[in-house]
Amino acid sequence: MQTVIKDLKIRSSSGSSDLKSASQIVFPLPGERTLQGRTRHIEFQPGVQRQVLDAFDREFESFEEDGPDYLIYFDDMAIKSRRDWDNGTRSFLGHVTLPGVEGLARKATVFIFEGVRRRWKVTAAYHFVPNEGSSEQIKTVLLELLQKALDMKLNALGFVCDTGNRSVLKRLGLSFHRTNIVLCVPHPLDPDRKLYCFPDMVQLYKSFKEVFCSNGEITLSQDIVDRKKNFLQMRSDMITSNSSMSIEMVRT
Repeated sequence: MQTVIKDLKIRSSSGSSDLKSASQIVFPLPGERTLQGRTRHIEFQPGVQRQVLDAFDREFESFEEDGPDYLIYFDDMAIKSRRDWDNGTRSFLGHVTLPGVEGLARKATVFIFEGVRRRWKVTAAYHFVPNEGSSEQIKTVLLELLQKALDMKLNALGFVCDTGNRSVLKRLGLSFHRTNIVLCVPHPLDPDRKLYCFPDMVQLYKSFKEVFCSNGEITLSQDIVDRKKNFLQMRSDMITSNSSMSIEMVRT
């Protein structure tokens, strides 16, 4: 049992590739299928994964002062909307799992805790959700996760998500409007702390590229012009797709 626990710690902190490397270099460790079999009794129903988080609670207690710093990542993935029978749980799957919302789900939203100064990651919650109209319920899940993290003496630094979750972030006091950008708010459960919003950089780059390619031009803010004009030899705040510096601008 101790070997399985040690194996799970390596798997959660370093990933499956490092687990295989440790098994080859140090000593043989149980494989993925063995871990799946040994953890099958853990409940993993939609919602906050309290049993999973409680299992990691002792590990979090051993962290040094900067170890408990973490970010909450949450993102949606499209799923096929249909109703299926699950023999394992003896119930139907496919419905929205957020309280107060009915109907078949169109997306799955996953919430992950990930360490900032120390490498660790754990799936904290997930829900099946509709296409829209569930921002208040998603906010409630985030508040529940923040409270659970405080109980575990973890220090939330902020959220990481794409711009599709603006309605949720707006309910938390954050804003992305060009005339009112708010990326830092007081912690809703601990006013002495602050929470920051960080964009998903991959999604941000893709959005920037799509807008740039569709419009053929983009107007830069004055602070970017001031910082980059010497490096890129800029003559104006306008970058066009025909400009020789456009690709370099996207890269930098």
